[in-house]
Amino acid sequence: MRGNRSGVSGGHRREFGCLLCGLVEDVRSDAGGYRRLLARWMGVNVLVPPEEALAAVVAEPEADDVRLHYAEAVEADEPARATYIRCAVWRAALYAAWESRSGSVPAPAMRRATEFGIHATALERAHGEAWARPLLPHVLPVPAGPGYAYERGFVAHVRTSPTRYLGPLPTLTPVQHLDLVIETGEERAALPEVLTSPHLASVRTLGLWGAGLTDTEAVAIAAAPHLGSCWWLNLASNRIGEAGMTALAAAPGWRRSLVIVEGNPADPCRQWSGDLGPAAWISPLGEHLLRTHGPIPWVEVPFGGWRISRHQPRRWQHHLATTGGRHPAAG
Repeated sequence: MRGNRSGVSGGHRREFGCLLCGLVEDVRSDAGGYRRLLARWMGVNVLVPPEEALAAVVAEPEADDVRLHYAEAVEADEPARATYIRCAVWRAALYAAWESRSGSVPAPAMRRATEFGIHATALERAHGEAWARPLLPHVLPVPAGPGYAYERGFVAHVRTSPTRYLGPLPTLTPVQHLDLVIETGEERAALPEVLTSPHLASVRTLGLWGAGLTDTEAVAIAAAPHLGSCWWLNLASNRIGEAGMTALAAAPGWRRSLVIVEGNPADPCRQWSGDLGPAAWISPLGEHLLRTHGPIPWVEVPFGGWRISRHQPRRWQHHLATTGGRHPAAG
C-alpha cells in the first residue's frame, strides 16, 4: 500500500494504491469518509498521539500497520521521518511478498522497491543519527559503527549492556536484535534481571558471545519466560558446560531455534571434516541429547556449518520445514 498527498483548497487529496494489485482510491482529507478510508487502508485508528503510536510499535514489532500509523502521527512535525518509515516498510513488504511467491517478480514492483530503498537510504543518511539521538546514551558503539541499526523504519538492532538495557531503552524503540556486552561484575549481576524482563518479548535474535557465561547463565537463558519469539541465539565462546547445554536442549522453545554454541567447553553439535570427503561425528553429550529429546536442529549442524544470518528468519523456517530439523547425516 502507498499513500500520496497533494494540497487542494480546503484540505488535501489523498491517493491510496496497492503496490501489488494496482488498486487506487482517491479522497479529500476534509471529506466525510476520509477517516474511514484511512482506517481501512492503514488498519488502525488515526486519532492517536505519537507517544501512543510509538508504544504500539514497541508492543507489536512485527506489524506494519502500526508503523505506518506512527508515520501518520508524526507527519505534521517530522515529514522526513514519516516518509522514511513508509519507504522502509513498503520496501520490506515488497521483498517479503516476493519471497512468498514463485516465478518472476513483476518489473513495476521491482522498480518501486528500488525507488523506496534509494529514498529510504538517503533519508537515513541525512537524519538517522538525529532520529536515534534519544537512544545514544543507552547503546555501546563499535569501531565500525554506532552500535545500532535501523530496520523497517525504526532502530531495531542494538548493542548494549545489561544495565543499560534495564533503563528506558526498550520503550524507545522496538528492539528486535539485541547484543548484550558483559565486561564487568556489575553487568553480570544485572543479567538475571534482564532475562526476566517482559521487554524481551520483542527480541527475535540475541547475541551473548564471548561474555564469559557459565552453566548458571545458560540455565537462566533456557528458562527465560519472555524469549519465546527469539529464533537465533549466539552463545559462542563462553564457558558453558554440560549442565548448561542440557538445559538449553531440554527447553522446548530453544529446540526449534538456531543456537550457536561453538567455542564452549561442552559442544554437543555435530562436527565435520572434509579432508577426504564429508565425514561427521558427534560427542557423547550430543548423542545423549538427541536420544532424549529427538531432533534438535542446532545440534545437527549441516556440512559447511550454518549459513543463515540473524536477518534471515525465513531461511531458518524453510530449513525446519524441509528437513524437520534433521540433516541427512543424522540417520
